[in-house]
Amino acid sequence: MKKIIGVILMAVLMLSSSVNVLASNGTEDFRITENTSLGDVMKNTDPETYYNYSEEQREQFDAINFIDLTENGQSTFEASDPDARSWYPTFGASLSTDQSSPSKGTLSYSGTISATEACPSLYLSAIAYDSGGSVVSEMANTRYGSSQVTVANIRYNLKSGGTYHVAYYGIIEAPAGLTPSSGVVSSTKYITLK
Repeated sequence: MKKIIGVILMAVLMLSSSVNVLASNGTEDFRITENTSLGDVMKNTDPETYYNYSEEQREQFDAINFIDLTENGQSTFEASDPDARSWYPTFGASLSTDQSSPSKGTLSYSGTISATEACPSLYLSAIAYDSGGSVVSEMANTRYGSSQVTVANIRYNLKSGGTYHVAYYGIIEAPAGLTPSSGVVSSTKYITLK
């Protein structure tokens, strides 16, 4: 019985690592540069979500420099609505992240956006790339009518001792009538792998 459970566990682990490698292969040729926009990242790593946003929002994403956003948190966008009310003092949203190297050549990362009220849409993406800008892994998730969205991923077979950027960004569509009605949160972490 223990042998059967061990074989099943090994098969599941092998399948999950091969799925992760397959999922990341589509972005390995994409590089983050000084001129890369948030729209470029979304089009290359999560095109379905990018094209679900309105043309106006996509234009705003295309105008936000990805490195400025994730390194400095300086770019943001908001949709204008002359009849909108201000943010409730009790409404807020935060981004929490965690990254580690649990074993040699392995990168593990996760992030969560938590809001104090259910939002029409919460989107969170994490992009891992090496010091040359090559994207090695990505994960994105969208939740509708929720106050929380999470991403988590593990990437194996990376360069041991290599330093990687893990850039998290989230797009929050606030509850009806609040200004700004949309916003971007971000965070970048650096990790040197075992």
